[in-house]
Amino acid sequence: MSNDKKVLDFPRVEVTSEENARRVMVEATRLASLAPGEWRLWIDRSAERLGIPRPTLEDLIAAIIKDSEKKARDAETAARRQELAARREQERKQRDQKREQERIDKTAKHKRKEKEKAFESLIGLPSEQHQTRLAELAKRLGEDVAAISDDFTAFVGTESRAASPDSWNVERWPDPVETQALLQRISAKISKYIVLRPEAVIATVLWTMTACTDDPEFSTIRRKLARWAADNVPIVKELRPPQPPGFNNRLSANWKPLLQIAQHAGGGWPERAHRSAIYLSRAPYEPSVRVQLLAALRAMFTKNGTEITSEQVVQELLAHPDSEWHEYRGRGPITKNQVAALLRDLDIRPVVVHPTKRSDFSRHGYRVAQFEDAFARFLPHEPNIRTLKRGRERT
Repeated sequence: MSNDKKVLDFPRVEVTSEENARRVMVEATRLASLAPGEWRLWIDRSAERLGIPRPTLEDLIAAIIKDSEKKARDAETAARRQELAARREQERKQRDQKREQERIDKTAKHKRKEKEKAFESLIGLPSEQHQTRLAELAKRLGEDVAAISDDFTAFVGTESRAASPDSWNVERWPDPVETQALLQRISAKISKYIVLRPEAVIATVLWTMTACTDDPEFSTIRRKLARWAADNVPIVKELRPPQPPGFNNRLSANWKPLLQIAQHAGGGWPERAHRSAIYLSRAPYEPSVRVQLLAALRAMFTKNGTEITSEQVVQELLAHPDSEWHEYRGRGPITKNQVAALLRDLDIRPVVVHPTKRSDFSRHGYRVAQFEDAFARFLPHEPNIRTLKRGRERT
């Protein structure tokens, strides 16, 4: 390398006081933006580089940090105030909406009540007057006639399902209807279309009085039934016709409304209804498995006393080699669990019994008192069966 080469220095740039202050502020801002306390690691080097005393730079950094914290607090306070104002505005709008909805609901409720009241009075009028009255109602309420008509149709359907005699969807017959004459008319109409024994016709006619048919052929009868129901139902409900002998609670309940109508009709209807009830109720039928079990249990209680174990029930059911209980549901002999399952729907369950009257010897089984209601409802009267009252008298 040649010794003739010379090293030339760049001329030093004079830093003005304004530039130096700017550099100090930039460095102080940078240090203040570091993690809390980290600026203390770099302040000495920065003060030396900038050529200013350390306390001066430290005071500047502290002032910047304090100002930043104040701005953050002010921003947070402003955000909270803005959020509170927005929430209050939302609550105000919700209150206004609620009041408006309550006003709308109140108006709608008032209109609905007025419509229902008008519909109730309209049902009893002839159908040719309906359209005129509905148009007047629509004008009064400020609603469309078609919408009012739809509401009236829905109201009539609801009232019909409620089975109220005063609100059938039929026009009432204008004149009072005599019960016996109406029964004769229904009887003739049924006999024209259905081949039945006389006893069955009588029962069918009486049942027709308790329901409404949709057959157009019966439109006149429906109107008469509506009028008859409005005039006579309260009277019929108070009648107490004599029940046929041997009828249990269930049979009596089934036939009571029919016998009441027949008694109200008078003439030969009470006797015919009485005879029909006996004939139809005593017609042969195939008893269900549960009824067969009840009959067998009643015989067991008559034979064995007021208590019987579950094992005894099964033994007696299977005692006869040809008993149907040997092939219960095609799965072999019936078990005590299957017996319990059959009785469960009657709310009868095995209890602890003492078949030998010894307190230290107990088994699961049944007491006759548990079967009083089932025997009365499903089996003919049996004078030899011990009842709960008799059992208590013996004890």
